Amino acid sequence: IRSMVSRCTVCEAPSRAISVHSQSGEVPDCPNSWSTVWTGYSFVGQTVQGGEGGGHSLSSPGACLENLRTNPVLECDSHGSCGHHERSLNFWLRSIHEAGQFTPPTPAQKLENDAIKNNISRCRVCRKLEPLS
Repeated sequence: IRSMVSRCTVCEAPSRAISVHSQSGEVPDCPNSWSTVWTGYSFVGQTVQGGEGGGHSLSSPGACLENLRTNPVLECDSHGSCGHHERSLNFWLRSIHEAGQFTPPTPAQKLENDAIKNNISRCRVCRKLEPLS
C-alpha cells in the first residue's frame, strides 16, 4: 500500500502560491511578477464512501494536480484497509471550447481514455516573485 500513497511535505515559502485555470486545453500563463511552480489539471474535489467528501478553493495549489489520474483519492479506514470505492466520485473543472462558452450546458457524461484529458481544464500553479511584506 505504501507505493500507492503519496507523501507530502509542508514547507515555508517566501511568497504565496496560487493556481490559475484556463477552462480550456491550454495551460494558462501566470500573472505578471509571478513564476511557474508546476502545471497540471484542474481538480475540484471528491466524494468518498458514505457520501462525504471534500473540495477546496480553485485558487489553492491543491486544485491543480500535476498528473491526471481519474481516481486520485485513496480512502483508508481506521483498520488500515485502503482502496478506491465504487461510489467515489471525482470532480474536475471541464474545459469549454470558445464557441460553446455562452450556450446551455450539456448533460453530464462519463468520459473515458483520451476524451478525459481533452475535456479537463488545464492549470498552472504560480508563486509571487517578490516576498510577502
